[in-house]
Amino acid sequence: PSPPGTSSTGSDYFFQLQPRHVMGSTTLTEMVLSIDRVDLHSFLRILNETSTVVDLGMSDGDFARTMVSRFGCHVYGLEPEPSLFAALPDIDRVVKEQAAVSPTDEPVTLYVNTTQCASTLFDVGATSVTVAGTTLASFLDRHAISTVDLLKMDIEGAEFDVLASTSDLDLLRIRQLTIEFHDFLDSSLLPRVSITDQRLRRLGFRRIKFTQFTNGDVLYMHPTI
Repeated sequence: PSPPGTSSTGSDYFFQLQPRHVMGSTTLTEMVLSIDRVDLHSFLRILNETSTVVDLGMSDGDFARTMVSRFGCHVYGLEPEPSLFAALPDIDRVVKEQAAVSPTDEPVTLYVNTTQCASTLFDVGATSVTVAGTTLASFLDRHAISTVDLLKMDIEGAEFDVLASTSDLDLLRIRQLTIEFHDFLDSSLLPRVSITDQRLRRLGFRRIKFTQFTNGDVLYMHPTI
């Protein structure tokens, strides 16, 4: 079934609740009723004008724009692809940077092609461009962000190295983490999905998986939610 207020997008959409993993201070009924979905990313609708949202992979800015218009949040975003960043409009309450989130603060090689989104991982048939890199911790510290109410991660396969290089303490600054894992582009990434999932679970995060055949829409919730 589709969560309230959302619609199914493609045959992969599948709302999988696992009660033994999601029951915490929020009841199961409250959780289901508060699920929302923006730009193919699902999350709990527990946001307001004091909330801080981090958008990793801003693309055309639709996610950031919608979060501001719907909840009045402050959004801090990264978009590394030069043409996409140049086309991003200035939006009230949105701070944007042209950089790739990365395991280090060193420059990053970004592969750009016409058939899929720019990536630091998938280089087939692509041209390359060097862009600024930043760790997640550096980005949060640069903007004095102590708590992230919602972090959207859509970074074309770089999610594994970025999360692996982020400390437990920094991950626990995030209350909700909505990830598009890119195993649908390369099935050999499935073991890395499992490793990432196990680590987040060990930290106490609880999971709702919204896609049946891939891990294209997965929500992790801080243990205090």
